Amino acid sequence: MKERYSLILCVVFTSSSILQLSAYMTAFSSLAPDVAAKSGDVSLIQLCNIPSSDYSILNSEQDEYGLTPLHYAAKFNNINAIEHFLNRGADVNIRGHYEVTPLYMSARYNHIEAVEVLLKHGANPEIKDSEGDTALHIAAKLGFPDVCKILINKKPSLVNEDNNDMLSPLHLACKRNRFLVCQLLIENAANVTHRSVDGSLPIHFAAAKGGKDIINLLLDVAALRNIREEDHLGLMDYDGRTVLHKVVTSGNISAILICIRRGANIMASQNNGSTPLHLAASGGCHVVSKVLIRHGAKVNAKCELGITPLHLASSFGHIEVIKILLAEGADINAVDNKFQTPLMFATENGSLEAIKHLISQGADTTKVDDQNRNCLHLTCRGGHDIILPYILQAEGKDHINDTDCLDRTALHYAAEEGYRKIIATLLSSGATFEISDADDNLPIHLACRNADLASVKVLCAKSLTHLNSPGERSRTPLHQAIVNNNIPVVHFLIKFGANINKRDGSYHTPLYLAAERGFFDIAKALIDAGACINAKLIDGQTALHAAARKDDVEITELLLSSGADITRDLNNRTCLDVAIKHQSKNAALVIVKQAKIANILQKVDNEGKTVFQRLVEVLPEVAEVVMDRCIVRPKFKEKYQHYTVKYDFSYIDPGPAFEEEHSTTDIETDKIISIRCNALQTMKKLKRSNLVSHELSRAVLDHKWRTFGAYFFFLNLAIYLTYLFLLTYFAIQLKAAPRANNYSSAFAAPTISTRSRLLVTTMTSLLKTSNPAINTSQITTTIEPLDKVSSTFHIVLQVVVLIFVVINLVKEVYQIFHSGYIYFTSFSNYMEIIMYCLVILMLIPPNMTPNDWQWKIGSVALFLAWINLLLFMERISFLGLYVIMLRNVLVTFLKIITVVVIFIVAFSFVFIILAKTEDVFSTFPLTMVKVLVMMVGELDYNDTIVKAISSGRISYPNNILLLLMFVIFIFLMPILLMNLMIGLAIGDIDKIQKNAILGRLAIQIDFLDDLERSLPTWLRKKLYSSSVVRRPHTFGYKLYSVFYGDIAQHEDDDNELWVEEFEKLHRESDWQRKQIRALFHEIEKITIALTDIQNSNRNDQILPVAQDPASLDSHLAREDNLDNTSQF
Repeated sequence: MKERYSLILCVVFTSSSILQLSAYMTAFSSLAPDVAAKSGDVSLIQLCNIPSSDYSILNSEQDEYGLTPLHYAAKFNNINAIEHFLNRGADVNIRGHYEVTPLYMSARYNHIEAVEVLLKHGANPEIKDSEGDTALHIAAKLGFPDVCKILINKKPSLVNEDNNDMLSPLHLACKRNRFLVCQLLIENAANVTHRSVDGSLPIHFAAAKGGKDIINLLLDVAALRNIREEDHLGLMDYDGRTVLHKVVTSGNISAILICIRRGANIMASQNNGSTPLHLAASGGCHVVSKVLIRHGAKVNAKCELGITPLHLASSFGHIEVIKILLAEGADINAVDNKFQTPLMFATENGSLEAIKHLISQGADTTKVDDQNRNCLHLTCRGGHDIILPYILQAEGKDHINDTDCLDRTALHYAAEEGYRKIIATLLSSGATFEISDADDNLPIHLACRNADLASVKVLCAKSLTHLNSPGERSRTPLHQAIVNNNIPVVHFLIKFGANINKRDGSYHTPLYLAAERGFFDIAKALIDAGACINAKLIDGQTALHAAARKDDVEITELLLSSGADITRDLNNRTCLDVAIKHQSKNAALVIVKQAKIANILQKVDNEGKTVFQRLVEVLPEVAEVVMDRCIVRPKFKEKYQHYTVKYDFSYIDPGPAFEEEHSTTDIETDKIISIRCNALQTMKKLKRSNLVSHELSRAVLDHKWRTFGAYFFFLNLAIYLTYLFLLTYFAIQLKAAPRANNYSSAFAAPTISTRSRLLVTTMTSLLKTSNPAINTSQITTTIEPLDKVSSTFHIVLQVVVLIFVVINLVKEVYQIFHSGYIYFTSFSNYMEIIMYCLVILMLIPPNMTPNDWQWKIGSVALFLAWINLLLFMERISFLGLYVIMLRNVLVTFLKIITVVVIFIVAFSFVFIILAKTEDVFSTFPLTMVKVLVMMVGELDYNDTIVKAISSGRISYPNNILLLLMFVIFIFLMPILLMNLMIGLAIGDIDKIQKNAILGRLAIQIDFLDDLERSLPTWLRKKLYSSSVVRRPHTFGYKLYSVFYGDIAQHEDDDNELWVEEFEKLHRESDWQRKQIRALFHEIEKITIALTDIQNSNRNDQILPVAQDPASLDSHLAREDNLDNTSQF
């Protein structure tokens, strides 16, 4: 419906004649009823036969402008349409856009008839729009006295109603100078002293508009209400402005005279101390100013800032006002609180005509303000080159080198802002070049800091002797240009002899400043000019340190390619140490690719860690690049059998000699503190999976395994296998004979052994059953007497096994002292200790056959012994992977074991209650085991369920409920729960395998590291090797790789070709990048040369700085032209 309202603009609202109705019938016969209703034409509305049910929509629905048909009828004063809508239920106070009502619309467009009709039908004149205005506000604002009269008669209290800005209708009428409306409102008791949100009275609004009639009216009414005219005119708003202040801004002379004649205070001041004359002077109202002065306004009155009307008139260049003020005796050299004169105000704002007139009237050009600045300072600071000649002429050249409170001359300010014309004018007029400011800066220092090249050239043309003068912080002009990244100025200064190695007050060289701030072009220009790359600061740092700290790749590459040395500062830190400290990855990547980085990576810090270990900790990506570079493959394709790969271990494992060399001594205990530089442990500890699985890491582990690890491992494995074989053989040969007094006798006819010496209490708890056929009261347990071992061989075997156990326990105790608390973090260590203790309990005393309980302990010991053998296999490549995968799957299963146990217990209670007559469900332990067996798929439905129900042992209704729970069990346990466990265990087999590979490598790292540190130092040194060469294509290597894995990464011929091609393209791209950069610098030089030519031509036209043809200016111009020609 809102879209169809757009046709409202095509309809005529002001006519309802029959002829027009006929025309409308033809044109709008196909329109919808709502469009006809919006037209406001009653005949057209009736023609559409609008059902009564649609009037609620037509009267409430708003169009895209937020208005209803009733709003439009009121807007166009269509009385018939208004009555038609109201008679059919339209809301007379409906709100539209901005909360306006139909009454507001009719008042807005001065439709008296519509206002009367709406009020007749109950329109509320007190309703406000979103701005807080009533219909009376808008009528008073627009000056409709008839509408205002109707509204006041309806609701007299509206005359003093406020809107959101606390404006009454009288305020708005005065603001628009609506005299008749004001008269009507006042006649109806409007409050003439009501304040708006800013404290303004109606008379303030009338004065600002210059409404003399309204001012007179308000003053007369105030007098009738016992308010003195002087008091009424003296009332101020919240900014302290009186009626006279307001009326002055209007410029209405008649209104001003009325206020003055009726008692306005001519010298009234605002909160800031400004008088009406101040406002007239700032606004350039010379007639108003003259009137005020004639009626007693003081021309030298000052505001709170000490500013006079002449200051304001001079600042804005109002010549006529200046003339009037001076003619009336204004002080031409009056100073404000900052000791600035009117001439300084005019100078600072560049009012040329005011300056001329003030100077011609004798203004003092030598006065200074509170900053000791004269007019010349202010002129140069503001860049008013047109005014400068007049100031110089009036002031004379005697004050051209006067300094302010900062010891700056006018030339300093011109140079700082880069006003080339002013610089040239000052220099030609005798300005001194050698004066330094409070910061020891010459004008050239300030020019190089912020100005353009042309200004620097103008200054240098005067004298090149100060090109290396120290300024602020002992910085030369070159330092200043570098700090502010002023590239053209830097090139110019270098070209004309600036010292490129001079240090500032912080002992920084220009190159260090450029590197510290990342200014590549400046750094390259300095290096090309011969700057010292390895110059050190007071703390020993170089520009390379700064580039590394800022992670600036380009400057780091530039310095290294230009021959920068990787030196150490006074804190023994290299650029790589700095990059690691500040995590500058990109810069570190550039540094580690240098050939001279070898010794740096093996540097040991105060914490006993090498630089490479720090890379592993902070920047593992960089450490991976270093490891890649430690693997050397032949650059040219070799024969298949002679293909070799060299692995350098010097960074990842510096060796025992290196650790001994860098060990420290404790001062208090005088003990040697050894360090651990094995980066593999650092990788494992921080879980750097990419580094642990790197080819170099696997090569180190493989080399140590071949050198000593395999021998110790297999020796240990052989010893353990011997122990396991003897223990197993002993258990098989002397195992306990079958007895009838075990737990299984509960389901047979038990016979009590007469050989028993010790009777134990009857078992009634675990295997108690309600089956009367089973006599559990006769179940007993006896402990057999300890018989001596009959064979000497068995005794020897028993003693040998005990010796093996004792030896292994001693080994475990040694590992505890060697590894410390780390020993107790491994589950396998607990299992070994328990296993050895159980074996001892089984075999003591040595010459006696184990009794029944000892055999039970022995069974557990044998189980743990064989499981421990499985853990031994973790260190073998082709077997350990699957052992670790099995352990990971077991861990995953243990995470959900709680859910499994809850299900088993739940169904156990169900079956033990519903099928208690069955033996398998007779006790809770047996029931849990049966449920567990059923869960894996052995349901035994026929024997367990069907026969029990068919035989009547499980009767109704237990049989029905049992079958229902059995079905639920089948869906939950064998199907859902088992599949869930299988899915969790092997769902992501690739991830499990990857984690298993990393886990095996971690185990191998710990094993080899512990083993290596258990060896004496002399043997470790003998076994250590810093590099190794492997031949991946030999038969021996391939056979070895079958069992222990392949560490080398093989690439086919196509990949090698692609790598070679990529390296070729990379070299070409690097060469092109350098060529483009060189071309860019050449273009930049050409641009500078062209700029110099253009500036020199302009200088010749404006002010020739040097007339001598042999001067430096001529020399520079000729040299620039020659450079320009040669470059083109």
